[in-house]
Amino acid sequence: MQATKQARRLNYNHIYGMVEETMHLISPLSKDSISMTTKLSYIDHVCQRTQTNPCLKPLVDYLVKEPRFRSRVHILDIHSSPSSVFQAVEIPDEEISRIYQHSPLVCTRIVLVENINSRLVSQIGEALDIDPLFFAGHIITDFKDIENAPLPPSLATLPSIAAEKGYLNIHFQQVLDLGSSATFRNMAYSLKSDSNTPRNVRRLPSLFGRQLGLGRGCCSMLVKRLKETSICLLLVDPPITHVQAELQRTFPATRLHGGIEDFEQSASSNAVSYQSADKYWNNHSMLSCLLHYFGSNHSTFQDVPVTILGLAYYPVRIILNEWNVYTSLVSRYSKYYEYSISDMTYRLHNDDIIDLQRWRRRSQQSQHKLTALVDFINFQLDEEPKQKRWTLVLQDIRYLQRQIEIYSISLEQMLAVATSMVQILDSRRSIVEALHIKRLTYVALVFIPLSWVASLFSMGEGFLPGQEFFWIYFCISLPLVVFVLLLSATPYHKLSKLCKRK
Repeated sequence: MQATKQARRLNYNHIYGMVEETMHLISPLSKDSISMTTKLSYIDHVCQRTQTNPCLKPLVDYLVKEPRFRSRVHILDIHSSPSSVFQAVEIPDEEISRIYQHSPLVCTRIVLVENINSRLVSQIGEALDIDPLFFAGHIITDFKDIENAPLPPSLATLPSIAAEKGYLNIHFQQVLDLGSSATFRNMAYSLKSDSNTPRNVRRLPSLFGRQLGLGRGCCSMLVKRLKETSICLLLVDPPITHVQAELQRTFPATRLHGGIEDFEQSASSNAVSYQSADKYWNNHSMLSCLLHYFGSNHSTFQDVPVTILGLAYYPVRIILNEWNVYTSLVSRYSKYYEYSISDMTYRLHNDDIIDLQRWRRRSQQSQHKLTALVDFINFQLDEEPKQKRWTLVLQDIRYLQRQIEIYSISLEQMLAVATSMVQILDSRRSIVEALHIKRLTYVALVFIPLSWVASLFSMGEGFLPGQEFFWIYFCISLPLVVFVLLLSATPYHKLSKLCKRK
């Protein structure tokens, strides 16, 4: 297996070198001729695009990797006839070509892919002629140091430009329960999810023995129009059930307090529910949630050609619920970092300063993600002014942004408070140490004269304890000790002032 991976990597390096060398040698005219006569494979197309979009380089590395897990692919066909039955079918990876083979009666086909792998990226991207930046925005979510790696697409593309692309990558944070904090003692801060596209999971400070984590997530979507049918592609992450630490150690993980909150109005108890929804309704998985909402509201995709806003409504609603839990978590940690003079000796340590700085960076990144989503919605609303339900969505996003901003300011102030309290704690320790040194000084002042006098009388046998002249030792040493102590306690600065007055 390892030899196969090495061979694929060497083959990719050879292909990439040939493509790069050829692109430099041929003329612009011949480039056009080649594009008209030959069709590059998808990975070659991505290699070529790295010349103009450096942020795609990590996508090339991803495409040459072997898939670790199987992906889940669901096809939802919606017919134009109101009397038609809604159909939802799960297909294996090997039959991915079925996504663009459909009946003429199908007006909308929704393709949901969970835990997409490199093979499906190449096949779907080539079949539907998808911009590699769409897949890169979904797969590349790491914020690495700029001196070591190019910016991820979410940062390399400005929000106004991303809004015009026609596809949407929604990045968010999900709160995870990792179990007991004792399990993660002396464990690394950075963890990874166990999937085809590993997501960063950050271990948070323990809350009274409970270990929580923040996992990154992404949901991506686009709409392709093929003749009379709208092909709607959605990429979602699988539920995070395990996280990986160093040395390939794995730990169980779950969503905090269960699954995703339902945001639709509950039907009455005697209403007839959607029959197929029960089979898919598992609110621990975003895929299952989307299958439920699309199935319950499939009639909304029959009237007009599906737009990106029409497709994005339910995914955005689900993700806003995740952001709502995240803001509550920030509020909880804001309360956790509220110190008092009485408990700072037992609680405050240097790691708190580092954690508060991390929360500040997280708040900045969260604001950026929500702002990018708002810009995309506003741009699309100008094209589709009839989408009235997005007004409430924008209100919810503004509410979340205000909450994050409020808690961010609170944590910012807490950082200054924690820094000043560390200084107070250090000064207290210095005072205590000075008191201890003062006590040691008095002890030395008592014993040094005694030892000196003892050394004087040690030359004669008559001055030893129990001898005739032993009393002379006390007559000399004790007054000398009193004299030394008085000399050390004399306020010389006051005496100098008295002398100057006279």
